[in-house]
Amino acid sequence: SVWTLQAKRMELHGLQPEQLNVVNPIEIMLFIPLFEKAIYPTMTAMKWDISPLRRMQWGMVLSAISFMTSGLVESWIEHNHDHDLQKVSVFWQLPQITILAVGEIFVSVTGLEFA
Repeated sequence: SVWTLQAKRMELHGLQPEQLNVVNPIEIMLFIPLFEKAIYPTMTAMKWDISPLRRMQWGMVLSAISFMTSGLVESWIEHNHDHDLQKVSVFWQLPQITILAVGEIFVSVTGLEFA
């Protein structure tokens, strides 16, 4: 994936670039019960509209934000490379991976509810 290619140019702290690909599915498996048991009921109690179409809309927005975050990290990597500065830590990919995982829950899980 593109994020694996991005990780190859980052400070890996002993990890392999491909190893961060496991974070997304793990987060999804952990976050789905959290959303079902805590976040959705809290949002409902606060009178927020969490209809399926609204959740899918927010999921798409979060996915776009995730890719914008990836672009910012990429700009930071290029800046540090161009100015011979220290490599950016691969752990700076975690925010974009987490935002995408939440977006996937809003879009994919909700989409499966329609099926």
